[in-house]
Amino acid sequence: MIPTEIIDSVGRVNKSPRAVEREFMKLISAGVQFQIAGTAKRDPESLFSSGLKPKHRIDLFDTTYYLTNVRQIPELRFFVAYVVQTKGRSIQVAPRIFYKDLSLAWRSASHFAIESDGEIWIGKGDVREEVEDGEDIIVSQEATTDLPLEIQTAVDGLLKHSRNPKGNIGILEKILRESDRVEPFSDFTGPRNKATADERNLINELEPVAYFKRPGDPASLTIVPGFEPDFKKGIIEQSTFKSRLYGGKLSRFRILSPNQLIQYLF
Repeated sequence: MIPTEIIDSVGRVNKSPRAVEREFMKLISAGVQFQIAGTAKRDPESLFSSGLKPKHRIDLFDTTYYLTNVRQIPELRFFVAYVVQTKGRSIQVAPRIFYKDLSLAWRSASHFAIESDGEIWIGKGDVREEVEDGEDIIVSQEATTDLPLEIQTAVDGLLKHSRNPKGNIGILEKILRESDRVEPFSDFTGPRNKATADERNLINELEPVAYFKRPGDPASLTIVPGFEPDFKKGIIEQSTFKSRLYGGKLSRFRILSPNQLIQYLF
């Protein structure tokens, strides 16, 4: 069973970019297991020779996130993140692409594709099957790529460390698997499937906690009692940040449900 705990959001570890880089490279030199889906899996250290050494560190529970300065390509603003966990006697390092979605949530891309017009499409995690107009369709479950809510504010704060961010599609190719399929690959779904195999990890027995009684009618939104956002007593924290996309200062609220089994981000 995955242990749970309700905590305040964590912040960037107070170390200089140079100190974080030295710490990370020392860790790598001691021997780690890389988990890479992209072209860098043949030569993981090519990431570092390409200027992708981390400058920031965030700790959450048993996971350490080492992040580069932010990178920018026309379609995407992103960080290269090295997710570090200890499994038994081995240290596993999984390079990831952390990007900001239009919903203003930071997410970890599952894969990517280059479309015929040259635009980049980012894989948005696990999928589910739905019926629309009598046809079976596959729909991305974008929330499966969300970073933990406890580090969202910290990642936002790292944007100020790069005034002129530059990147290129080659970075994505090194880290992510390129494919035009909607479904993610087993490197993404495997850990989630393993976790859901234990019924103690399931929320509401994997049934929806919110649904619409009448299709196309927002007023018919229904939330299973106990899982609704607790606006009176459940506000864990509030933070503010700026968004160029939405034209200024925004407030972010992290709110618990009354049964304390799920969190909402407003």
